Amino acid sequence: MGAAVFTGATFRTSAIFRDVHFLAGAVFTEAVFDSKVDFERANFKRGGYFISTTFSGVSFVGANYFETTRFAGSTFNACADFSRGTFREDANFDNVKFVKQALFIGRTFRAKTTFHDAKFAADADFKRTTFEDDVHFSNVTFEQDVNFDYAFLNKRASFSRAAFRDGTFVDTTFEEDVSFSGATVHGGQLTVKGPPSLHPTGGCFSGSHACLFTGLKVGKDASVVFDNTNLSRANFFDTSLENVRFADVKWYCPARSESWIKRGWALWDEFNEDNQRLDKDRYERVAETYRQLVLNYDRKRHYDGAEQFHIGEMEVLRKKRGAGAKWRLSGWVRRCCNGYAIYGFLSHYGTSYWVALRGLILMLVCFSTIFFFYGFQRSGTGEPRSRGEIIAYDLNFDLTANHASFHQWARDYGRSLAFAASVLTLQRQAFYRPVGGMSEACSSIATILLPAQLALMLLAIRRRFKR
Repeated sequence: MGAAVFTGATFRTSAIFRDVHFLAGAVFTEAVFDSKVDFERANFKRGGYFISTTFSGVSFVGANYFETTRFAGSTFNACADFSRGTFREDANFDNVKFVKQALFIGRTFRAKTTFHDAKFAADADFKRTTFEDDVHFSNVTFEQDVNFDYAFLNKRASFSRAAFRDGTFVDTTFEEDVSFSGATVHGGQLTVKGPPSLHPTGGCFSGSHACLFTGLKVGKDASVVFDNTNLSRANFFDTSLENVRFADVKWYCPARSESWIKRGWALWDEFNEDNQRLDKDRYERVAETYRQLVLNYDRKRHYDGAEQFHIGEMEVLRKKRGAGAKWRLSGWVRRCCNGYAIYGFLSHYGTSYWVALRGLILMLVCFSTIFFFYGFQRSGTGEPRSRGEIIAYDLNFDLTANHASFHQWARDYGRSLAFAASVLTLQRQAFYRPVGGMSEACSSIATILLPAQLALMLLAIRRRFKR
């Protein structure tokens, strides 16, 4: 039996191909169906060719395709129902136009599937659909609601440059890379929501593959919601996050070996998988994403999250100083010896008053010890009449020498602490003054460093409790 060829045919009345087995192929290229056509439970053993075909209502419910099938350039002027059934080989829906509702509920695509440049003028329903191979919705236009709830996308999925109005991806499973790069959301809401209880790997996205939202455009009257979703490998370069809401989202958490300070939430882009240094431009794009997240979390009063992303921004700017270095050592020095590194060491970039207090205490002890050994005396005493009026200790390890008692030593060290504290508080009439060039130089340095560290601590306290 030969192939069923209906190229260019016109069907003016209803056509029924229900339960038909097309054993040698079916060709309906450029055919026109003026009335509804029924292909329910049909089997296309050699695939089907519906290229540039015009349908006025069609049902492919339960139909199965065993070889490559093409609907490229076709127009569906009424409801098109592809629910259930299987495409065993490639399925091509490029440049297809769905004027009315398009239903793919429970359909299985076992090979590569493409919807390049397709247009859905009405609702599109892909609920519980399974894509076992790569699927492409690039440049697709969804003018009404699109539903991918409970769908499985087992390989790479692309929605690059797609246009959405309202869409839901509730408990949708993306097993590998997914891209929404350059996509647009206008006039409605795009919701990506994980299962009721977050899986160990997170909801919706796998957490081990990239999910790209680079250049995602969200209109002023639109919004994007990520709820109970794993965004540990998400990329938001060149995306405004003003109208994006994050609820119970799982972000990337760097291991202790990946960061010199304790980190919480972070962006995967900051940490290069291949252990290669990022260039300055990429560091700046990561920093900009962190800034967007800081503003986003601040607006919803999630201040702990905002602080984590603030730390991330500062860390990226610190690392950026070493980008582009010719030698590995010079790059390391530039990353670790700059103002951002000092700021991070002294107060976790203004977020931890405990770290700032620790630094302040350490500075007080260091300067007190310097004064203790290099000399200081009470103010207003004039020139000392004897060496006893100057408090200065030597590092003398001679066991036969006469040493001050522990009580005397503790009292003098307490005085040196009081001297350092007076420098910290910038008192005009200090009780003590330095003696000797080294002590005077340290006093001048302490006059700058101690109040500055105190300011960092107060800043961290204000940041924490003003909220």
